[in-house]
Amino acid sequence: MKTAAAFILLFTAMTPLCQAGPIATFTTGVYGYSGNSQTLGWEFSVNSNITVNQLFWYDRDNNLAKDIPVGMWNAANQSVVIPTTNVGSVSGTYDTTTKYWGVAVSPVTLSAGSTYVIGGYTTYYDLVEAQITDLTTSPAITYKQNMIAGGGAIAYPSITQSQYGVAWIGADFGTGTGTGVPEPGTWATLAAGLVALGAMLRRRRA
Repeated sequence: MKTAAAFILLFTAMTPLCQAGPIATFTTGVYGYSGNSQTLGWEFSVNSNITVNQLFWYDRDNNLAKDIPVGMWNAANQSVVIPTTNVGSVSGTYDTTTKYWGVAVSPVTLSAGSTYVIGGYTTYYDLVEAQITDLTTSPAITYKQNMIAGGGAIAYPSITQSQYGVAWIGADFGTGTGTGVPEPGTWATLAAGLVALGAMLRRRRA
């Protein structure tokens, strides 16, 4: 029993390290200016319960010199699920592999069978990846369509924009730690698991 508990501690500690990164990825798109002051986003349905604790903004060339306001809404009633959060070079951390800026947010569980919209507010010269034809997402969600809203601040993107290809990506989200460096709590759990496992092995040898 004690050995099993030690393995559980180790698994709990290491699991977050395997979950970092945006939930939607791609390799081919057209990178260009937003062209207006608007909220650009996309709608998705949830296939199995997931807990979101990261928001991302895509920046192919790592030249974003500001933050982008990003939020998430429930499509059924346009209610806020994740409040507006600044994501970018001021508040975020850049991943040179995924090309995303990321920040941690308070965990929010998205329910299976529900539909949500994620979006980020852009101005004329903000860059976004459009006309993506090879979008890949986690099996936990299904991409549905592009969404947009005009105006001078971030808002629920209620207008469908199907003419821009399969997808555009600026805003994205994740269910991991958002960084390759374990958080202090993860280190503590990992250490506790190693200590417990080591003690069990020493007792068996004795």
